[in-house]
Amino acid sequence: MKLWLRVRRSATCAATALGVAAALFLISNLYLPLPNLFGGAGLRVPVALLLPLAVAIVVAWGLTTGEPLLEAVASRPLLAMDALYAVSAAAFTLLVCALVQEMGRNGLALAAGRNALGYVGLALIGRWLLGSQAGALLPTGLTFIVSWVGYGAGRHPHWWAWQLHTTADLISWVVALWLLTTGAAVSLVRARYVDGES
Repeated sequence: MKLWLRVRRSATCAATALGVAAALFLISNLYLPLPNLFGGAGLRVPVALLLPLAVAIVVAWGLTTGEPLLEAVASRPLLAMDALYAVSAAAFTLLVCALVQEMGRNGLALAAGRNALGYVGLALIGRWLLGSQAGALLPTGLTFIVSWVGYGAGRHPHWWAWQLHTTADLISWVVALWLLTTGAAVSLVRARYVDGES
């Protein structure tokens, strides 16, 4: 178990989640300026909502570091363990972000934790769709596309732009949890498919 955690870079993942929390603790009103593709004033996306992408990228990277030939004959259900590891990383990030929010240091910290759930779920879905090496492309690419097209009139995010909503938006929580659950589920389906081939 210790070897598996070391191979999956669990310490790096935990450090990244803590780094996200530390960054949220230090910044509050930092925005990423983006050009408005539809004209008008430029867009300003809160950096706090983008920071949890780092956790999804590290989780996706950790899931590429094993030895496929050795893991194919392992007696433990490693792909199921990988799904549990990813869900745990997302939940840990949500926890530390919630602590930052509780300390009153960043009003978007809990929304950042919510985004970690969705981003990790997207990384698992991306891993299933695009392969292990490209899993992080899905959350990263979609998030930046949504950042450009997800704002409507008055710079309010569209209902489907779940990453850009504040903590109070219930739909954004439902979507983030659905993405994480779906990501874990497709990882398990993939595990059964691979097991059936071997």
